[in-house]
Amino acid sequence: MKNKLRISGKRLRAVLVPVLAIVGAAVICANFLCYKYEYNMNYAFGRGKIKITTSASSVNAEYYDKALTDGNAAIDEMSKFNEEVAEESIVLLKNDGILPLSENEKRLNIFGWYFENAPYCAPASSSSSSRGEYVYPVNAFKKAGYEINENLLAEIKNGVTEYSGAPTVGRWNNDWAIPEFVPSGQAFKEAVEFSDVAVVWFTRAATEGADVPQSMNDNAFYHNGNTVKLSSASRAAYGYDPSRHYMQLTATEELLLDKVTNAGFDKVIVIMNSDNPMELSFIRKNDKIGAALLAGGMGFYGFNALPKILSGEVNPSGRLADTYVSDFRSDPVWVNHGDGTGEEYKRKGILLSAEVNPRNNVYSNLTPEFISANGLRANDENARYVFQNYEEGLYLGYRYYETAFKDNEREYYEKVVYPFGYGLSYTKFEQRIVNYSVRGDFITAEIEVKNVGDRAGKDTVQLYFTPPYGAKTSNPVKLEKSEVNLAGFAKTDVLKSGEAQIFKISVNKELLTSFDDTVNGCYVFDDGEYEFTLRNNSHEIIADGNGNAQRFIFTNPSLIIYGKDNPRASEKFAHNSAGLNYRAATTAFTDTLKGISPTFKNTSRADFAGTFPKIADDADKHASEELINYFKKFEVSSMNNEDDEMPSTGINSGLQLVDMRGKEYDDPAWDAWLDQWTVEEMIDITAHNDMGVAGNARLGLPASVNSDGTMGIKYKSIDYTVYGTILPLNCTACTFARTWNKELFLRFGEICGEEALQFGMNGWYAPALNLHRSPLAGRYFDYFSEDPLLCGEYGAAIATGAGSKGVVTYLKHFALNEGEYLRNYCSVWATEQVMRELYLKPFEIAIKKSSMSVKFVDGNGEMKVLKTSVVHGIMSAFNRVGNTWAGGNAELLKTVLREEWGFCGIVISDNMRPEWTDMNADLMLRGGGNICLSGQRKEYADNKSATFVKALRDSVHGISFAVVNSNVMNGISPGSYISYGLAPWEKVLIATDVIFFAFLSAAIAFIIYRAVHERKYPELYARNEII
Repeated sequence: MKNKLRISGKRLRAVLVPVLAIVGAAVICANFLCYKYEYNMNYAFGRGKIKITTSASSVNAEYYDKALTDGNAAIDEMSKFNEEVAEESIVLLKNDGILPLSENEKRLNIFGWYFENAPYCAPASSSSSSRGEYVYPVNAFKKAGYEINENLLAEIKNGVTEYSGAPTVGRWNNDWAIPEFVPSGQAFKEAVEFSDVAVVWFTRAATEGADVPQSMNDNAFYHNGNTVKLSSASRAAYGYDPSRHYMQLTATEELLLDKVTNAGFDKVIVIMNSDNPMELSFIRKNDKIGAALLAGGMGFYGFNALPKILSGEVNPSGRLADTYVSDFRSDPVWVNHGDGTGEEYKRKGILLSAEVNPRNNVYSNLTPEFISANGLRANDENARYVFQNYEEGLYLGYRYYETAFKDNEREYYEKVVYPFGYGLSYTKFEQRIVNYSVRGDFITAEIEVKNVGDRAGKDTVQLYFTPPYGAKTSNPVKLEKSEVNLAGFAKTDVLKSGEAQIFKISVNKELLTSFDDTVNGCYVFDDGEYEFTLRNNSHEIIADGNGNAQRFIFTNPSLIIYGKDNPRASEKFAHNSAGLNYRAATTAFTDTLKGISPTFKNTSRADFAGTFPKIADDADKHASEELINYFKKFEVSSMNNEDDEMPSTGINSGLQLVDMRGKEYDDPAWDAWLDQWTVEEMIDITAHNDMGVAGNARLGLPASVNSDGTMGIKYKSIDYTVYGTILPLNCTACTFARTWNKELFLRFGEICGEEALQFGMNGWYAPALNLHRSPLAGRYFDYFSEDPLLCGEYGAAIATGAGSKGVVTYLKHFALNEGEYLRNYCSVWATEQVMRELYLKPFEIAIKKSSMSVKFVDGNGEMKVLKTSVVHGIMSAFNRVGNTWAGGNAELLKTVLREEWGFCGIVISDNMRPEWTDMNADLMLRGGGNICLSGQRKEYADNKSATFVKALRDSVHGISFAVVNSNVMNGISPGSYISYGLAPWEKVLIATDVIFFAFLSAAIAFIIYRAVHERKYPELYARNEII
């Protein structure tokens, strides 16, 4: 028998050694990379289970109790709540007596392609439910017992051939198409025979990443490569008109409405399904439209509310949280929102008509070489430095229309279709001011609401004030003031016919003050008469049964200047509650506003016509040398202070984080706690955190997990892993705002807090408190209103509710992030008065008005309570505030947020993607931020100077304060220590290592064995020899 010779040892080694080297190198690299990106691995694949080692003296430390039995109960609670909110959010815009429908009117003709494709929210906040499909309108109506004309629906569906479902409107992948189809004459004839009730459904959707198109240009609706490319015939069929913007009806929609209103139906109802306001004058002008409703993003189950409203089972009580005008182009914001020549679309290969929108808010004197050299955006030749000028000043939304047209009712009626706060009911209410009083810092109005109609329902109380302006005050500085300002609001319970309810609305006098950024550099309280009026909306003053206008006058006898030595009461209170020394609110944005255009001018009520905002001119588009210096790459050395002393680090005092629970922010014990941190540990916890906060087990700081999305807690977390399960979500923020019900917002926070406890979440990137500045803003759905008081009160209620369950709420996006247009490179310019009285005000209110009770175990082992502000989180904005990125703007984050408002906690950046290089980690840290929101660890250019380590220490202080007062501390009592078991990925990695080293050992042993064997039996290895 012939046998092959065995391979020689030399050849064996030549094969095995390279294989072992390659596999070994791969294993070593895998170990290195996994532990280098340990945070990301934990987030993606799960952290090891936390182990709490307690001492004999440890006590029960469940600081936050679960109110429900399990997660499913929490999901059910949110589902019911969503429907309840939807019922209160739907606004009855018009009713000529045709609603509610009778019991016999159960057959409906529904016109409008979107009826079967209506979005429940904007895709940036959520996606489909893990518990099945969300409730579409068609399902809601059928469930409620309505019979829908299926033949009509089928013809409309078949008439739109390009889309089988709604066009994609998602983050940066937007198809703005508005599919619509006008049924045949035969279909109309059969519809009239089917039912005398016709419903016309119109939908608009927007999302994060792009503002709404300002023109229905043939190509304006196409973004990226994910859209359906419509033929010229289809574009014509859909009725696109370049002279119209996205929030107007298309020509096809107008034709559909005309056909329906002239088809012979007894009742025509229009339902507007949109978060962003549309131009709705057609509803008011068309007498053949008998009723109209507004229903925005309804959440998972909210569309169940619509048939209840139509049938009268629920009486509509929603009120508009924004002003609906007849022509957006006549609004003062129009010329200063987005980019009219389509720079945003040009980046995506789309050109808009310059004739339609002839503006371009781009700094034109910055060369491509400058842009490239300063790393504006890596590998993007279309990157630009852009700007937005908030030249409308204080006159945003209703503030403009109620002021500019206060003496011209006819022109007001032409301009405003539906005022701020507007909404109708199926019943009638009477409101009257019973009494008012002035005590200390508060003016309190006692208001009675009585249902004098024949149906049960809810009503909204709206109290407004008119301040003295011009010659009506002795102040020589004539500050801009709106004629009408919301002072307070409330929502009644369900009142039966004849029932009444009394409210006491207290107004802090600080709300009546103005910020003087011209002379005094602080808030001032002008002397003179302040008229308070009870109104149905921002325009209509309520009269009692005898025709008497419901109003009263408060007189401030003398001018008060709240300067450096005379802070407002809220500044003292905010800092006392945090244990800090207060700083009066004085001029703060001196550096921030350097480089503002020399032609920037705020609108003034003294001359609306002469100061009305204009399209950006050449001076606006020319970046000055002073401004260019701020656009240059950030040099970290410019913020170093040679006099700074190096803080102590790495000094073990034996303190664990739980020992700091219940201690105020400036308690001396924090110094000893912070001295324990090493520089590397501090860098690690600040430089990369995505959906949570990285922990430090050595010092007892547990890792925490955050959820995103303003509509609710979206995800489940188990062992630090965020699972892709989407929990049921509430209505969109702007739809929720139309309830005008603070109690619902408090409950929303509580329900989200309960979900967080049930599903292992510790923080929440919500609520979003930016204002509705333009109806074309892409992220309109995420924000509440054009009014700062409404936004601030809602934010405070949500934060208080969530805080009761130990959830860290991150108010966002701080600040002036009212548009999506190139938001990462956009300089937003506004005067300090405008910033403080409008765009910063919601954040200030939420921080100062919210509160929580922090349970802690004292030195005697007893459970005690510390009362503190509940807001321990802020998310900064993408944009620049003036000349400096918001996430590193020290005047914003240090001077105003921390020193004036007394904020103690975490400021986390918005997403710091690698290509967005202007979001600089060093600037963030030194400018008052705490954490880089990034999946990739950010590297600090300077990690050794005393200035850097001081900033790092301050950052860790804020992080630790927020974490120690959160629900992640549940179960950890003084004397306890935490540790983590092996993470799932670590187990896999260790198993891989063991297998490899076992294989390596076996291979080495085999090589040695063969070498010995070959020496002993060389004939078995002899070349070309046969045995």
